Amino acid sequence: MKIKTEGYYLSEPFHWVDWHASIKFEGDNFYILKFNLQRCFFDSVNDITKININGIEEKVNYGQYKIYENTVEIRYNPNTEFELKRIFTIVSPDVLLDENMKEYRYVEP
Repeated sequence: MKIKTEGYYLSEPFHWVDWHASIKFEGDNFYILKFNLQRCFFDSVNDITKININGIEEKVNYGQYKIYENTVEIRYNPNTEFELKRIFTIVSPDVLLDENMKEYRYVEP
C-alpha cells in the first residue's frame, strides 16, 4: 500500500496527565505526521484549529521511513544510541494505525 505525501496525517487526541508540586495538569494533544519523499516530519498541537503545517519541513523533528507492504516504519535519531522506532499499519492511504491502535487520518492540504 501507499501513503499520501501532499497533506498530513492527524492523530486522534492523546490524553496526558502531569503532576508538578502536587498540582495536576492534564489535556489532550494531537500529533501530526507529514511525509515527503525522504523523511517523516512530526509535531504536536493541543488545539486542532491552530495547526500550521507550513514550515514543518524546516524543523529538526523528523525521522526516516520505509514502507513494507501494509506498514510504515519510522526511525527517529537513526543509527544513534537514542534511536526510536515506530511502526504504523496502513489501513488505507487515508488511515494509519499506530502501535496503540490510535488512528491517524489524512488531511488534504
